[in-house]
Amino acid sequence: MTSQPTLVLALFNQTNNMDKYQDLRVYQTHGINCDLETEDIIERLNIWDERYGIEILNVESDRVEVLFKDIPDDVTLLVTEIYEFCPDITDQHFGCFKEMIEIAEETKMDFPDSFYELIDGVDLDAEEHGLELLKRYLKKNKVINLLWG
Repeated sequence: MTSQPTLVLALFNQTNNMDKYQDLRVYQTHGINCDLETEDIIERLNIWDERYGIEILNVESDRVEVLFKDIPDDVTLLVTEIYEFCPDITDQHFGCFKEMIEIAEETKMDFPDSFYELIDGVDLDAEEHGLELLKRYLKKNKVINLLWG
């Protein structure tokens, strides 16, 4: 016969594993500008979890931070999927680095060395530079902040 504490712990662990996306439901995380509701986001994250293993690090109503546990050597397919799912990750972030540098120069602000390492050798005038920067960042950090808004 199973003891009570062991049974309770087993049920707790089973519930935790089944409800990995509970915070997304609580915050009602959505990408309304991309016609994504909470369950659409959970569905995509579940696919990535099956392929790469993911951990949800932070959740808000319009964003979710994701750690990929097992990144492939070639992240081109994953980056393409990320961009199609969340275009703002390049349109409002990685694709805007040239403008960020210009503003920083005007305001005498400096970036950390990791920023300059990320952009080293990337033509910031090239149309696809945002995707290249996303690839580099994802390979190095295994974390992305998906944002819609």
